[in-house]
Formats: sequence, structure tokens, C-alpha cells
Amino acid sequence: MSGGASYVLSREALHRFMSEAYSSEKICPAVKEWGIEDFYMGVCLQNVGVHFIDSQRALPEENKTKFFPLDVGEFVSTNNDSIPDWLPQMSVSRIETGKDCCSNYSIAFHYITPGRMYLFDFLLYHLRIFGRNYEEQQPARLTNDEVLERFPLENNSEIRDLTNMLNKPANF
Repeated sequence: MSGGASYVLSREALHRFMSEAYSSEKICPAVKEWGIEDFYMGVCLQNVGVHFIDSQRALPEENKTKFFPLDVGEFVSTNNDSIPDWLPQMSVSRIETGKDCCSNYSIAFHYITPGRMYLFDFLLYHLRIFGRNYEEQQPARLTNDEVLERFPLENNSEIRDLTNMLNKPANF
């Protein structure tokens, strides 16, 4: 599960969490330290057969990151020093910085202040740059076979045993 920014659950995943995992200490261990509920949510869901997908594979023509566990400014910066050491260690895919860091279909950024949310709202939904075409693209409709091809249900080969990670964060 992506740290900090958010994660998206299907109805079935939420149902399995609430009906099978939430009340079971064996399936869903208690959070040992405050602040890493996302990691433990991943453990709980994995224990009830919920399969994770990498959001980078959601669109065939665009494979950039869509969830960001830091402020967007840390990724847009061309200075890789703004990315903490733990992030590449815990990420399935490569962490990119600079203007090509982020998906045009990004879903969530962490550590966004209310003032910055208003700024993004203005820039995204109200500002119109002279001479630009603002046609909205509709998302592609996928067949069941296309969904299964992009997100194979039994592919857990990329899941790492983070308990054996060197230089674990203090609250891990």
C-alpha cells in the first residue's frame, strides 16, 4: 500500500477487510507504531486474498506513478536529494523526479496543505491559458479480459518481505 498519499479499495476489498480481517488479530495484526496504518492495511488485505496492483500499469500508453507519499514539489524538483532514502527501498517501481516524474492521471499527493489544495483547484479547474485547447478526454472502457491482462490476479511476485529490509524506518 502506498504510504501517506492514499490507496484505493474495491468494494470487495473493503467487504473482506471488514468481514474477515478487522476483528482478527491473527489476520490483521495491531499497528505497532502510530503512522504506518497503510502498511498494516496491506498486510491485512493480503491475508484475506486481496491482490495488489501497481497503478503504473493502469494505462498502457502511460506508466508513470499515480500515488505520491510526499509533497508534489519533492517529485517535480529536478534534485533527487529531495527524495528520502527509504522511498526507493520500499517502492516497487523506480522513483522519478523532474517534470516527467508524475502521471498526467495522478491520484494523490501527501502533505498537501489546505492553501495548496485551493491553489491546485484554481490551476486545474479555473485557470485557462490563452491559445490552449481544453477538450476533456474520457477514460477508456476496458473489457474483462483487458483488465485481467493488465492486472493478473495471482501475480504477487513483486511483493517484498519488508520486515527484512535494511535501514527500516524507526516506526516499522
